Amino acid sequence: MTGRSTRKAHITDRKAGELGFSRFERVGLSEDGQAISVRYESGAAYFLPGRYLLSWFREAATPSVTEPSTSILKVRRLPGSESFRVYLSGGETRDVAWDSVLMAMEPSYEHYEGLTDGSKALVRAWARGYTGDLP
Repeated sequence: MTGRSTRKAHITDRKAGELGFSRFERVGLSEDGQAISVRYESGAAYFLPGRYLLSWFREAATPSVTEPSTSILKVRRLPGSESFRVYLSGGETRDVAWDSVLMAMEPSYEHYEGLTDGSKALVRAWARGYTGDLP
């Protein structure tokens, strides 16, 4: 299940802080461990499927991160609240910054879909509801 903000303002990197999009107010893991919820100081909230989030790290990942058996154990905001850490079942961690979530989830963000062809294809596939194997 994914969620998007209903916010209409165009979000730029320059204005993200004053719009309340550069710091997380809260992060959490669903009871079944399959989704991460984030809430920005602006009040905008998103639900990221765990499999989607793990696919963001595919290119830089060690094999254990992309294994189907890898699960997310917990998530915690990091000092400053501009990012959060994802703790994985294989003992690894991944940090996710405020702009990464916006790139993947917020159409009004200036860098929605990311900056590379690969990230754009990934976001488009998930936006269409694709849950098969990702490139």
